[in-house]
Amino acid sequence: MRRALLRGAAAFFLALLASIPARADSLTVFAAESLKESLDAVAKAFQDKTGHQVAITYGTAPQLARHIQNGAPADVFIADAGDLVDDLEKRQLLVPASRRKLAGNELVLIAPAGSTSEVKLAPGVDLASLLGEKKLVMTHPTQHPAGRYAKAALESLGAWEPLARHIGVIANVRLVVAAVARGQVALGIVYRTDALVEKNVRVLDAFPASSHPPITYTMAQVARMSPPSAFDLGDFIASPEAAAIFQRFGFRSPP
Repeated sequence: MRRALLRGAAAFFLALLASIPARADSLTVFAAESLKESLDAVAKAFQDKTGHQVAITYGTAPQLARHIQNGAPADVFIADAGDLVDDLEKRQLLVPASRRKLAGNELVLIAPAGSTSEVKLAPGVDLASLLGEKKLVMTHPTQHPAGRYAKAALESLGAWEPLARHIGVIANVRLVVAAVARGQVALGIVYRTDALVEKNVRVLDAFPASSHPPITYTMAQVARMSPPSAFDLGDFIASPEAAAIFQRFGFRSPP
């Protein structure tokens, strides 16, 4: 009788332990702002599967990299330029061999939705004639990855020098899209995925892929005392399921 009671008590406690859910972790991702809609959807899918909570800080990738250098508590970093990941690796701020290519993007020229402008982006293109008294805007040509891609593309087409005095610099790609959508400027250069989330702009043309370095989103785990679930999150963001979500929002397979 005593043994039966002990066995019953043991079975009860095992069942009780099995019914207690595993502790949910709170994880932090630093990511380039152009990923917002797609990465929000990826994070929700991960949360629904695991119960872990994911907080995402969006911003310009150089700014986020500086925060990591200064000790900001991120578990995962995603940048739209591989050299930023290279720099953090050299500083030993990333988990060795944790970097992965997630997605690619396309650089496009946009105008307000009501614009009648038409252009083919090819060598010798005359963009200044489309501006009138307004400007073409982009992110910073040396400090922001999208701006670096834009400058390289314009230089490749022979359009940088003719346009130099007509170019305005805006802090990030979403603000570039907003300025074009409001008609404050004539043209903007952004990633295609940023143009897709704003109905009040239209894409005039895409810059030739050969005119600028490949636009690649690279992810790595930040070297800190992260829970094992942070690595599960990284695996999920790099999974085929997440890739399908990124592609649904206009991203391409990584080059």
